[in-house]
Amino acid sequence: FSQKEDYQNASKYDEYLHPMPSQLHPIYRPIPILWKGFIYAFSFVISKFWALTKTAASTQGQIQSGKTLKQFLVVLTRALVIAVTTSTILQDIYLPPSRVSMSTLIQNQWLPSSLSRYEIISPLFTSHMDSNVSEGESKEADTEMTLLQTIPPIGVHYLQYNNDGNEKDGSKKDEEQSNQTNDVIQPTKKHNFDAVYFNHGFGASSLSWLPAIPSLVQTLKGKVGIAHDAVGFGFTDRPSSSSVEKSSRVENELAMYTSAGSAALGLSLLNRATSSTDNNSNNKDVDATPTESSPSAVALLGHSRGSVATLRMALDLPSSTRKFIVLVSPFLMNESKSSSIASKTTTTSLFQSFDIPLKKKTAVTDAINAIKYVMFGIPVQYILRRLVGGKNFWRKGLQAAWGDPNKLTNNDVLRFQYPSIGKGWEKGILSYVKSVATMKSSYMPTYPGGEEQLLQDVLKLPNTYVAIVHGTKDRVVPSSYNEKYTAFYPNLRFVKMDGFGHDPFEEDVDMFVDVVKDLMKDAKFQ
Repeated sequence: FSQKEDYQNASKYDEYLHPMPSQLHPIYRPIPILWKGFIYAFSFVISKFWALTKTAASTQGQIQSGKTLKQFLVVLTRALVIAVTTSTILQDIYLPPSRVSMSTLIQNQWLPSSLSRYEIISPLFTSHMDSNVSEGESKEADTEMTLLQTIPPIGVHYLQYNNDGNEKDGSKKDEEQSNQTNDVIQPTKKHNFDAVYFNHGFGASSLSWLPAIPSLVQTLKGKVGIAHDAVGFGFTDRPSSSSVEKSSRVENELAMYTSAGSAALGLSLLNRATSSTDNNSNNKDVDATPTESSPSAVALLGHSRGSVATLRMALDLPSSTRKFIVLVSPFLMNESKSSSIASKTTTTSLFQSFDIPLKKKTAVTDAINAIKYVMFGIPVQYILRRLVGGKNFWRKGLQAAWGDPNKLTNNDVLRFQYPSIGKGWEKGILSYVKSVATMKSSYMPTYPGGEEQLLQDVLKLPNTYVAIVHGTKDRVVPSSYNEKYTAFYPNLRFVKMDGFGHDPFEEDVDMFVDVVKDLMKDAKFQ
């Protein structure tokens, strides 16, 4: 599709989305017709020559008439294999999807939105355990804190919408403020919330919330709206083992890819934006402390797997902070019965007891990881790039997620496709998947009792309202998956949106905003 034309005809909800620069290519470009014709002709000649060579070397010295058709089919099949292989190699060398670094995007002003910002953020970790937890849960929480606190600051791409109370002029104001990296939001009118925070789901980025952010922040009367790209998605940096200390590579190489890591980044950005103390504009290392900059009231919205980070942020905020939480099509993973806290604690202590030998064997560990990367990592990343680089990959995937596939627009596709141009995108996705797959291991940060327990603990918090919004046509996470929670938690509000799929806030912004508005009245946050 014509991205420039589609951008010019965009609705008011796409005014903050930039078109894809013409210099960048999110998909594989097609091989020119002349190239393709030459490749297939050359492949047929090579295949024919190969067949003639084999025939000349045979003892019979000639082709029997009954085998002529068979040998022709062999020649043709071989030619097709040679042509496809040659085309694939040439396309990977000369016509691949763009993969550019964040510095290149900034230098060329290619960031995806006028609300885009990029800063070095120090993750903010707080202990959410109270005095009533068991000894096993306390040890597990301490292990999580120890691992996460060793992670260095990383570069984070996020969206920030400053509510000046005038939506029509918001675009210009936000574009001006996008060049100010450490401004503190000062209210110009009465606000219900110090901030409205958004967490995206798997395979998406902060851009998925972009159409709804201005309307929701205005409706909720928040001072500022913030949404960051979780590590492994979007344009946020992707830490690797080389970015952490060698003595703890095994433990925390994947820690920032977890929901706990994403929540730590969100908490840092949230506290920083709502701080009442001016920050030095030249300081790129954002590191706020909860006691100095905790907000008095926040609205937290999470989508799909991003709901876990949203719940963790709610639990890590002070109990005095009023919290209005909306989870959209959440997907919570529960801890298996066989994986007890006691067994985890034992494994953890065993792992920690081998800390010194592991330091001595860093070279061996690095060699093993290198072999695994070459044998499995590189091939899987290539396959993923091939899939994502297909012309209709995102469109077909989103059509399956939308309640009404016919309502999917080109800009909907662009918001998901844009982040794939980031350097290391495939590696980030695989690292996230690996972090989820190894959540049961002793060194990965998981919530004690599972994510359903996390929901239960958040529902117990004072000054907290939690609601789940779910589309009735969600084929990714069926509504029945979350509706069951209402039978166990009477204070959990559940709202169905008839005819909508997995992303109702993108499918119809106005209707979703109306739902949130009704929830606000129910929560009595007005």
